[in-house]
Amino acid sequence: GYGSLQRLRNLPFRAAKLDHSLIDDVRAAPVQSISFAGALIQLAHDLEIEAVAGGLESDDLVEAAAVLGANAGQGYALGRPMPPEMVAGWARAFAWKVDLRAPRTTLGALAMVWCASHRSGDHQEPVEMCPITRFLERHGHIGGSLDAAHRALPQLVAREGRHGPRYRTAIRQFQRDLAGTLKASV
Repeated sequence: GYGSLQRLRNLPFRAAKLDHSLIDDVRAAPVQSISFAGALIQLAHDLEIEAVAGGLESDDLVEAAAVLGANAGQGYALGRPMPPEMVAGWARAFAWKVDLRAPRTTLGALAMVWCASHRSGDHQEPVEMCPITRFLERHGHIGGSLDAAHRALPQLVAREGRHGPRYRTAIRQFQRDLAGTLKASV
């Protein structure tokens, strides 16, 4: 609510935690959940505070949170509750499994698409070098409608920019179609 957001802006917070309840319906509504989490993480960064993602219960949620820019995470996919004396050993053995340049999961790819469509930057790599193209290739979507829709996006950006109505419609449809592959694989 307004009071909570006002405190976030005015009090000297160093971090904001995105509660697990914000992504609880990620399987039912992946595009909306990724968009909401991405916007909140971006808000935290714009306020110059860290974003901590809670509820990271699977590798695909960890990947999505990392791609969206979360500074830290909490959840069973990262570590189970443990006695204090075990924390040091866990920290030494912990291996980060996320490559921010090459999403492995559909949620990671959705997060990357959200970032590309919401964050500024003029750098446009050739579509063949795009991490989403590589994701589509690894998951058997090259040559299909999802690939064609993805390849059309840079042309729309070049013609009307990221805020143009045709681009916004096309990127939303691409996100929904990509999310459909998540639901089909579950």
